[in-house]
Amino acid sequence: MKRFIILIAVSYLLFACSGSGQKKEAFTKNVKVTTAKKVENISTLSFSGVVKGAHEISVGFKTAGQIQKIYARQGDYVKNGQVLAQLDSSDYKLGLDAYKIQYAHLKKEVARLKAMFDAKTISENDYEKAKAGLEQLEIQVRTYQNKVNYTTLSAPTSGYIQSVNNDPSEMIDAGSPLFSLLDNSKYEVVVDIPAKQYVEKELFKGYFITSKFIGDQKLPLNLISISPKADVNQLYQMRFIIEDINSKITAGMNVELHIEKENVTNVGKYTITPHAVLSKAEKTYVWIYSNGKVTSKEVAVYGIDENGDLSISGISTDDKIVRAGVNSLHENEAVVLLNDANKTNIGGLL
Repeated sequence: MKRFIILIAVSYLLFACSGSGQKKEAFTKNVKVTTAKKVENISTLSFSGVVKGAHEISVGFKTAGQIQKIYARQGDYVKNGQVLAQLDSSDYKLGLDAYKIQYAHLKKEVARLKAMFDAKTISENDYEKAKAGLEQLEIQVRTYQNKVNYTTLSAPTSGYIQSVNNDPSEMIDAGSPLFSLLDNSKYEVVVDIPAKQYVEKELFKGYFITSKFIGDQKLPLNLISISPKADVNQLYQMRFIIEDINSKITAGMNVELHIEKENVTNVGKYTITPHAVLSKAEKTYVWIYSNGKVTSKEVAVYGIDENGDLSISGISTDDKIVRAGVNSLHENEAVVLLNDANKTNIGGLL
């Protein structure tokens, strides 16, 4: 029995000695990586604005006369070419008829004189005088025809009648505004901004308006001008043209005007999970995976956002950043990259 125990002990010692001579296998760590998300460097400023008609047009007759009829009233929507008012045209028509009679008579006379001129029975001077007289009468006919046409006032563009300045039977001079017409082919938006934003206007990148009357739609704007002088309240006026006309937008409507402004404090910043960052010798680093190895890269940390991620700089969205276990890694250490499990291939069986 004693001999048996000794044999077992010797066998154990031999096995132990043979095992200690084997080379220890190196352990390669597995890592998973992530990419940083770029911090949005565009912030949005919002102001209350007012929609205005881009053009308020004074509409009047091109000739003087007595107003016979007014067809449009204040608040009416009129289309381009629609008849708005009519002058008494009877006197102009009488003048036109008189000149037409004279023209027809002289035209016959000139035809008779031409025959005589061709027959060399009258001088060229007499014939040319008759022709000049006919041309003058032709001009008078066209002038009075225009005056007759001018007694009808039509809308020069589509829009809304803002005001009617005269009544039927009143006399009106040529060019005097009978109507004030709001051109609705384009609308302006006017907004006042404080001096703090005015001095940073070079950072403005885009503009749009929203309104409860148009749902979630955003209407883009084109900037027309920014007043270089503040008003008494130290506000600077900005004027815009609405690019896309919406039928629900009307002059006088209050809207929310939004200015997209570059936020210079966020330029070059990214967000990353806190588990990807390590501190060493009072500096902050992340591990960058490339070609089967990891190398450290120094970053600057600015704070934590509302989602609990760190705001940092010194990296790019192309960097493959180790997202966990960062304190156990070493410079230029060889690692094995693990891919996230595919939701449709659980266990990697496919």
